[in-house]
Amino acid sequence: MNKLDIDIAVKNISSEVYKFAQEHKKRLVPTTYKTLFKKIAKKLGFKDKDLEMFDSGLFVENQQKTLETKRSEDLSKVHSSISEKVKQLLSATSQYSNKIKTSKKLSELSNETIQYLSKLNQTKERLKGDEKILNNIADMIFKDPLTGLLNRRFMNMVLKREFYRLKRYSIPLSVMIADIDRFKNVNDTYGHISGDIVLSNIAELLRDSSRSSDTAVRYGGEEMIVICPATNREQAMILAEKFRYCISKLKFQVKEKLFSVTASFGVTECKAEDEQDEIPVKALERMDQALYQSKKNGRNKVTAL
Repeated sequence: MNKLDIDIAVKNISSEVYKFAQEHKKRLVPTTYKTLFKKIAKKLGFKDKDLEMFDSGLFVENQQKTLETKRSEDLSKVHSSISEKVKQLLSATSQYSNKIKTSKKLSELSNETIQYLSKLNQTKERLKGDEKILNNIADMIFKDPLTGLLNRRFMNMVLKREFYRLKRYSIPLSVMIADIDRFKNVNDTYGHISGDIVLSNIAELLRDSSRSSDTAVRYGGEEMIVICPATNREQAMILAEKFRYCISKLKFQVKEKLFSVTASFGVTECKAEDEQDEIPVKALERMDQALYQSKKNGRNKVTAL
């Protein structure tokens, strides 16, 4: 099966999974989804060797959209209900303000209001639960558990969006990669727990020192990427130099021993002709080449191509 056939098959199976879940009133979570995915795929005639080519994890984008749609629909229903009830209460208040004759009418209005507020609070609590589930799924799917940075799946989504803006509106886009120098030595000398602390601290520095429009991603191992919209190569180099300097000033302690680390950077500006599958693949390759040059020229450097 080619990539197109696989994508079509996954979408068809996913559609059947959602239909099954809706008919049987099942709440979809990653474990339940994957079990249903395999079961329905086999019912549709796919074999085990076919399933090995399918990424059942692709459901998360549809799952997130489903939850977001449900949440939006629920909010819309609540808003509509509130508007209608407010109109009713205003109408009732206007009438009663002039025509209240017995305490019974006041009591009825009071009881109706209390019942409505109770239902409204119940709906709000239910929406909070849906929002929590949505946020938990988004964190599980799109965040790296160690560093808290976004992962490669989310990176591709951001790159597609920003690369489209570059091509459509000529808004510059730059990407940079940071690689911790001699990170293996840190793990070998101070232990993997200390290595994790180094990764987490550098990730926090990149995230907190980036602009609100930038996106910091854990690319893999000790490599991290920062996507910089509306930023040309020279501006990205300045930002990378700031990151490099700040990383070199971080101090880490293991018992009585203090140590520091450095990082090398590769920077490039994306071009329209870099496109492959809606992503600036050639720009990412230049970024890697620039990182290699920084390593080759002594590490703790910023190189742009």
